[in-house]
Amino acid sequence: EAQLAKLQQEIKDFYKSVDKTPYYLHSIMIHDGNHESGHFYTFIKDFSKGIYRRYNDIGVSEVDEERVLLESKGGFGTINAY
Repeated sequence: EAQLAKLQQEIKDFYKSVDKTPYYLHSIMIHDGNHESGHFYTFIKDFSKGIYRRYNDIGVSEVDEERVLLESKGGFGTINAY
């Protein structure tokens, strides 16, 4: 247990400086499906225009941030509890 506590403290100390580092989310890769099959697609933000684009196979479309956040949680295709 002492070794685990030491490692947890080292991890916490390591991330102290990272918590103060600003970053900007620029892309999200989504897997829509289950562990046996599915489909990947990506959202990428164009910072110069302030928009996100959805890259899905050969289709590219503009989407708003609300849609990006909604789809990033999954559940828009093959939903299987088993």
